[in-house]
Formats: sequence, structure tokens, C-alpha cells
Amino acid sequence: MLFYIFIIIKKDDLIFSVQFYLRQLLYLLREIQFLNFMYFLVLEISSSFLKHAITQDAVMITMNRKIE
Repeated sequence: MLFYIFIIIKKDDLIFSVQFYLRQLLYLLREIQFLNFMYFLVLEISSSFLKHAITQDAVMITMNRKIE
């Protein structure tokens, strides 16, 4: 009951607040989407470097075994 009275009294303020919070939420979601993309990009780049490093290590280990 009190909540409905609050809505009637503060209708314009409430609409403004909801719009403001929705804008903030949209901004936050865009930031999260951008950070998620950057994380994916860094992960892709680092995984290719990691694969290369693992391959190089495997080659070095194989060469060391052949020398021994």
C-alpha cells in the first residue's frame, strides 16, 4: 500500500530514476561486453603463443633425447 502511494506521489521522480538506472545498466552491459571481447582477444593471442611455446619445448626435449 505504501509503495503504491509512493509511486503516485513520486511518479515523475521514479520514472526519471528508472530511466537513469536503465541507462547506467546499459552502459555497464556495454562495458562488460567490451571487456569480454578484450579478454577473448587476449586469450586467443596468448593461446597461440602458448601453443608455439609448448611446440618449441617439445622439439627441444626431442632433440635433447636424440643427442643423449
